[in-house]
Amino acid sequence: MLSKDKLIDLLKSVEIKSILKEIWVEHLYLVWSYSRWDYNENSDIDLIYQQNGDIRVWGIKFLKVKSILESRLNKKVELVEDKYINKNFKSSIEKDKKFIF
Repeated sequence: MLSKDKLIDLLKSVEIKSILKEIWVEHLYLVWSYSRWDYNENSDIDLIYQQNGDIRVWGIKFLKVKSILESRLNKKVELVEDKYINKNFKSSIEKDKKFIF
């Protein structure tokens, strides 16, 4: 099973950063189960990102990046831009989120 520390190391790697730069990710945060040490072998990886500027990335490029992340991390990945998070979840996310880069 992928540990939180190993996951964070992978997310901070040059390879993962360069993959995320393809969709102009400036900041990345780990949230929910992995950020709280509340994960198990069935947990997915929940990531929130902030983009550099007001650039919208849709379709094939976003799906390609998500697919590459899932392949490299060997886990399902939920990748959500911070400005699209439901306001009812923001306080819960803010409390536990872990800054990656």
